[in-house]
Amino acid sequence: MKKLLYMFVFLVMGSVFGQDFSSSINTYLNSNKSELRLQSQDIEDIVIDKHSYSKSMDVENVYVVQQYQGIEIFNSVSSFAIKNGQVKNASLSFSKDVSQKVNTTTPAVSAAAAIGNAALELGINSPTNLELLETVSVNSFIYSNGSISLENIPPPAKTNFKTPPFFSYSLIASISIFTNWGRPKLPVNENPLFFFI
Repeated sequence: MKKLLYMFVFLVMGSVFGQDFSSSINTYLNSNKSELRLQSQDIEDIVIDKHSYSKSMDVENVYVVQQYQGIEIFNSVSSFAIKNGQVKNASLSFSKDVSQKVNTTTPAVSAAAAIGNAALELGINSPTNLELLETVSVNSFIYSNGSISLENIPPPAKTNFKTPPFFSYSLIASISIFTNWGRPKLPVNENPLFFFI
């Protein structure tokens, strides 16, 4: 009897955690596209970043990142409260008319070169023995410490779009370098240094 109960709990929990929230979010966005002033291109490449259950609100909080041609748009994380497959509330940070504002989707320098540029900008030695350890996604990488960081250089060692002045999107590399030379010379993960590439 206990085994049957455990199996039932496992199946129920698996179905809860295995839910795909993409269809609920896509349905909501497509149904409210004009009201939200979004174009099809603005919402065709969204990715679920993470989700968590809120017991007090009895909803699943789902966080979505907006991308354009597979490249993340900086500060585009939007949250959706979902209950029984329906979006009950949404707080959007999506950019509008992205396809009209993007200047390029091809970096002028590699992620490794951007790390070297960051070191130069900070007045520290150029990286030595910098190795690509892992390709997390097409535009996100983990590099070795390159003798300039206390730890491996983690995502975000990635390319994404950021809005500079004048409302266009420039391709950037965001980089985190961890140092022990007095005050950190670079902000850590929560606030990486950005280079236009």
